Amino acid sequence: MTTNPQTKQQISYPSEDELVVATIIKVQNYGAFANLDEYPGCEGMIHISEIASKWIRNINDYVKDGQRVVLRVLRVDRERGHIDLSLKSVKAAQRKETLEHFKREQRAKKLIELAAERLKEKEKISEIANSLSEKFDSLFVVLQKSLTEDENAFEGAKIPENWKKELVKIAKENLEIPRVTIKANLELLSKASNGIEVIKGALTKALKTHKGKDTELTLKYLGAPRYRLEITAPNYKIAEQTLDKFSKEVMAEVTKAQGSAKLVR
Repeated sequence: MTTNPQTKQQISYPSEDELVVATIIKVQNYGAFANLDEYPGCEGMIHISEIASKWIRNINDYVKDGQRVVLRVLRVDRERGHIDLSLKSVKAAQRKETLEHFKREQRAKKLIELAAERLKEKEKISEIANSLSEKFDSLFVVLQKSLTEDENAFEGAKIPENWKKELVKIAKENLEIPRVTIKANLELLSKASNGIEVIKGALTKALKTHKGKDTELTLKYLGAPRYRLEITAPNYKIAEQTLDKFSKEVMAEVTKAQGSAKLVR
C-alpha cells in the first residue's frame, strides 16, 4: 500500500517484524488498509490471508473501519512506499502489552504538551519529545523516573533546565511511583531455650533494617514455624534484593541459635 502524500525522505518507516498500533481506515473483500498511528504518513495493507488463521466468511467480523489494532510488520518497501501487515500473527499477550505501551506514551506526550502550555513554548513540543526519545526508550518511563530522581532523570537529554523542572513538576502532579509486590514464606525453628525470642528478635531487626522510604515490608505469622513476608518496592529488582538480604540475615541469626531456617517461594 502506498504511503500518504509526503516525500519518502520525510517519512519514518517501521522495521520488519515490529509490532505497531494502527487504525483501520478501509475494509475491502480482499483485505484492509490501516494508518500506522506511531508513524505519521504511513499506511499499510493487511491481506485477507493475514487477518485470521481460519477461513473468513465475512471480513467485517474481524476488522472494522475506525478500529484500533496491533499489527505485525511483514515487509517494508521504502522505494514504493508499500507496507504489508499481519493481524493473525499477533498473540493476545503481545496485543495487550503493545496497546498498554502505546497508551502510556500517548499520556506522556500529553504531559509534554501541558508543560509547553505552561511555559508558553508550544513550538518546542516536537523538539523536546524528539530529544527525550533519542535518549530514552520510553517517554512515560523517564517521566515516571523523575518522580524519584527529579531533574537527574533527564540526564543526557538535550532539553533546557526550565523544561526539566516543569516536567518534574507535572509528573509529580499526574503520575504515581510504580509499585510491585512479592511474597515469600519463611520457615523458622530453634531448639534453644530462648528460641522464640531469637526468632522474634531476628525478624524485628531485619524489618527495621530493610524498611525504607520506597520499600515496605509486612510480616504475618501463619502459625509455627511459618511467617509470610510481603515486600512492596518500586520494581522487582529492588524487591528481590530486599527479600534476599532480609531472609539471609534472619536465617543466619536463627541458625546460630541451634535453629533451622528455610525460604519458601
